[in-house]
Amino acid sequence: MKFRLLLLIVLVSQICFSQIEKLDESKIANIKNVIDLFKQKNIEDISQNVNFPLRREYPIQEIKNREQFKQRFNEVFDKKLIDKIAHSKTEQWSEVGWRGIMLDNGDIWIDSDEGKIIAVNHQSDFEKKLRKKLINKEKENLHSSLKTFESPTYKIKTKNYLIRIDELENKNTDMLPGK
Repeated sequence: MKFRLLLLIVLVSQICFSQIEKLDESKIANIKNVIDLFKQKNIEDISQNVNFPLRREYPIQEIKNREQFKQRFNEVFDKKLIDKIAHSKTEQWSEVGWRGIMLDNGDIWIDSDEGKIIAVNHQSDFEKKLRKKLINKEKENLHSSLKTFESPTYKIKTKNYLIRIDELENKNTDMLPGK
């Protein structure tokens, strides 16, 4: 029994770590470029190193282009994130298969080929407040029976329907109130 458990642990760890690939020189150069851009805090150059649109957590609008990125840079990249990127070491970055290269636990992602920023999962204090404000504004337009959700999960709009899936306070995602 102990042998089977040990074998299972070894197999699972091999599967998990096989997703993380060793970085080649071009990818290390891309990482160093991103680090240098944030050390210089050159928003213009950083904006040229982003794949758009840059999605933000719903209901915050995505950043569609360089101009919006430059205007909203300080909303997304607070001092904490800028310092984290600028002071990071290449060992903190890891490639995760086709998904790209992430810093630490995925605060920021760059693509494997060009080294452009493809995702920022960090949420600044500004964005946390903005998201809460937008959610409360959205709740104002809903029927009282639908206002009890914790946060919106999905909002899908078709020609004839608006479909909402919300996370409720008890962490369920029910579409019908009272269930």
